[in-house]
Amino acid sequence: MKEDSEATIVASVIIPSYNASAFIVGCLESVLGQDVPWAYEVIVVDSSTDDTPEIIQARFSEVHLVRLARKTLPGPTRNTGVNHARGKYLCFTDADCRVPSNWLASIVARFRSGSFSGVGGSIRNGRRWSPIAWAAHFLEFSEWDTVNRHGRATALATSNASYGRDTFIRHEGFAQDMPTCEDMVFSHRVVSSGGVLFFDSTIVATHLRHQNFRVFNHYQYKLGWNACRARIRYRLPGVFLTEHPFFVLGLPFARAARAVCRLVMQRRRLLPVFLCVLPLYCVGMTFWILGFAGALRSQKVAR
Repeated sequence: MKEDSEATIVASVIIPSYNASAFIVGCLESVLGQDVPWAYEVIVVDSSTDDTPEIIQARFSEVHLVRLARKTLPGPTRNTGVNHARGKYLCFTDADCRVPSNWLASIVARFRSGSFSGVGGSIRNGRRWSPIAWAAHFLEFSEWDTVNRHGRATALATSNASYGRDTFIRHEGFAQDMPTCEDMVFSHRVVSSGGVLFFDSTIVATHLRHQNFRVFNHYQYKLGWNACRARIRYRLPGVFLTEHPFFVLGLPFARAARAVCRLVMQRRRLLPVFLCVLPLYCVGMTFWILGFAGALRSQKVAR
């Protein structure tokens, strides 16, 4: 990592971390191994109860470690990292991700090629032999698992997203009150104000999250719950589903159809994988709908 106190920091890599001891070494080795001619910094914002901070301090002295006293939501955690960042470009990934050595160079080159508020890239599944990992991947990241795609985007996922510092500050950072979906809320703010988000499929991050069946279903329920809350609170696209909840029942078919279309057009070799994990996908989608419906019911009761 090229960095010294006198150098101009071009990019800041910000990584939120919670009990990531199984992943943090691989993540930081990949992020610190960037092939760039300019200075960048790596900031980890950690609220772990395991030995993640000790691992970072022992093995990665060049990393700026920010410790939080208690487990913190992703939005505030990333915002804290930004508060410590010096770079012109704020680059986000997760503690359970790996990036290739050209990741930062590709991001900065794309920013410099046009007037973009944000730049994002592909997210790949790194647990290729896990059916649960594939089901989660198709449910959460199929929109960003593409090849040969470059152009405007409506949303960027924070596993592989970057923003100009001015854009981030102008839009007041990630939502402070969302356990998930904070990246979708921020993307919506940027696009709604006329900003341009650019997706480049050659900018790749590989996701290695591990889940068992119970955790997978719980997390899909959580995603559905917060998708409903975000649509109501921030008027995200799809808010009509909160006003006409009957249509939520059609979401499994709509989302599966969209996933298949994307695979046919972009990642055809993954279509057999999708068909093999379709039962798990449907189970996860069912829990997502239950979470969405639960949040909607909760909102109505609160009124």
